[in-house]
Amino acid sequence: MSWTEWRDRVQHHARRFQEKDATTVLNRYEQQRRIMSRPQLEKHAFHVASWLVLPEVRRSHGGSVEALLSRYLESLDGQPLCELLKVVLSLVSASSGVAGLSGLLGKGQKRKVEMMQAEEPEKPDSAKPVDACGEKAARLMQKASQTWQNHPSEFREVYVESLEQEMQEADGAENSAKLRMVLRRAVAALSPPRRLGDGCEGKLLASHASNDQATLATNLQSRLRKIVLCCLDRVDLADLRLAPVLQCLQSLLQRFQELVTSESRIACKKQWARLQAKCASTVPPEAAASLSACAKGAEDCAGIAKPKSSASCPHGKVRRSCAQCTGCPHGKRPQQCPQCSACPHGKVKRNCSECTPCLHGKAKRFCSQCTGCPHSKQKQFCLLCSACPHGKIKQNCLQCSACPHGKIKQNCLQCSACPHVKIKKNCVQCSACPHGKLKRNCLMCAEARGKVNCTLSG
Repeated sequence: MSWTEWRDRVQHHARRFQEKDATTVLNRYEQQRRIMSRPQLEKHAFHVASWLVLPEVRRSHGGSVEALLSRYLESLDGQPLCELLKVVLSLVSASSGVAGLSGLLGKGQKRKVEMMQAEEPEKPDSAKPVDACGEKAARLMQKASQTWQNHPSEFREVYVESLEQEMQEADGAENSAKLRMVLRRAVAALSPPRRLGDGCEGKLLASHASNDQATLATNLQSRLRKIVLCCLDRVDLADLRLAPVLQCLQSLLQRFQELVTSESRIACKKQWARLQAKCASTVPPEAAASLSACAKGAEDCAGIAKPKSSASCPHGKVRRSCAQCTGCPHGKRPQQCPQCSACPHGKVKRNCSECTPCLHGKAKRFCSQCTGCPHSKQKQFCLLCSACPHGKIKQNCLQCSACPHGKIKQNCLQCSACPHVKIKKNCVQCSACPHGKLKRNCLMCAEARGKVNCTLSG
């Protein structure tokens, strides 16, 4: 793992530290250090080490940051470091302004960093356990498929154009991670091979001027196959992170082989034949376990969702969702705090349709077409995907989302009050639409979203 691959992430964390009050950030990291699990300790140690990369931070807060990094490393002493943390520690150790980093490390950690700085050969990705990358790769593949399926047909051409542009940028910069991403999305968007004259493939349909949509779909599929062919030349097919992608591609090629065997006339036969030649080598045997994860992921939403894992923090919640364990100075989770994550439009940044817009004019995380579940709903509002053990949507369950006052938290005036002494979701001033009404009760907003199909003509 080279420093170049992690440069952007390191600089991102260093810049964020500069933008905020240093004393507040250091105090928060010190408080959280005492109650963190090991993965979180490594993650936050990476953040702290990233701050020391910038000379400005070393000059202004170097002593305090070094002391905090020392305490994080003491908490990790005697245990192996993750590769990400190794890279940034080696960089900080080599920086002229932090010559004493070796004094901050415990004996075990010092030895590990010295071995890494001696350029110990790195294990290839194929040597990593299948579970480490196979499960995540399967989830990414499933997400790519859902993204393509949820894209309206009129926006799919823009989507393919973005893939072509990203492929050119990744090829010029030799960015293997971006190439894998482009390949994954292109394969997820591919349609199965068809007989000539069936469906939307083939030259016969191109002669029908009235069928513009089918012709566009045909052209897009041809462009997607070209993207896949280009990416296959530039990626390592033995990489376990590509196992679900190759499995999906081989299932398409199996259909192509069936059509060849039946001596059918196949649309775009040359492109499919080239793809078959590129994928002649099979998926590595050690990746076999990761391939089953795709099917597992697809079955997760088949019925009522399984209960989520038990709480992992002392306050009875999943640690990343606990405002007391990972909270901001205002008592909320940082990404949900209007002060810590405010945008220029007066909203939490991730909830703002202007800061994080989608193609449908909504905040991307709230758009059921962009990030929806297979049942065309937002996942957190889908009874099939996000049901609680009591058979309800979690936020509407009195047992799962109860407040100290015996009510559902979002319906409690004491817990969810706005500055106007109302429940926030029922306040016209806090939750108003552009037409001056509650958004959920506004007919004009509903029509704009396509939920009401009526006309005002006599």
